[in-house]
Amino acid sequence: MSGKASFFNFSLSNILDDDQSILDQARVRLLYYGLLLVMAGLLVLLGNVYFHQQMMLTYTFGFLLVCVLAFFKYLTWNPNWHRVSHGLLVLATFTNLVNVFVTMQDVNLITVQSIILIIVFSFYMLGQSWGVFYSLANMLPVLGFMVLQFETNYFIDFKPEKLDQTTIILSVFANFILILFVQSHFYSAFITNIKEFKESSEEQSGMNVKLEHAIQKAEKSSHAKSEFLS
Repeated sequence: MSGKASFFNFSLSNILDDDQSILDQARVRLLYYGLLLVMAGLLVLLGNVYFHQQMMLTYTFGFLLVCVLAFFKYLTWNPNWHRVSHGLLVLATFTNLVNVFVTMQDVNLITVQSIILIIVFSFYMLGQSWGVFYSLANMLPVLGFMVLQFETNYFIDFKPEKLDQTTIILSVFANFILILFVQSHFYSAFITNIKEFKESSEEQSGMNVKLEHAIQKAEKSSHAKSEFLS
């Protein structure tokens, strides 16, 4: 990164660095536009659960919205995509597990979508090691909950929230949009990176051919000069 932008910066162009690789620039763009998408989705969901007087979910979505706003502001001020990615993954993991074990006390389609999104995002943003870590941090507790629920009829002293059909549809749609966005964004960056590498290789090959011709020409000239002097 080239350094911190102004605290009041909200522009993507001010946090991109020409010295960054194509993939690193893609990561910054993914966070920038992805956080905007998440904020829009959370606003819609927040309004929906508040309308249906689901206060626990209202507090949850409100908390998530504040956190996402904070991450977006941090990104546009200090574009350290490593830190922002870790922060988002910790927040997503914590929220996912709280929903499974406390808020919903169930594993549903939204839970599965969230885990898939976390897996895809963690591998693309942070690489294999951290990708495996965050994947297992989400999958193992959820699988453990499913086994516990099957064996012992999981129960705690807290009434679980029940999602209305509108919230389910909105959540499923939002998760699909985010998964599609992450996949398409990195596919585009990957293809661009391959094209740039190919062009660089072809340019290097052309320079090597020219250098080889120049060496051969110099050798012939040197040989002709030696014959003339002899």
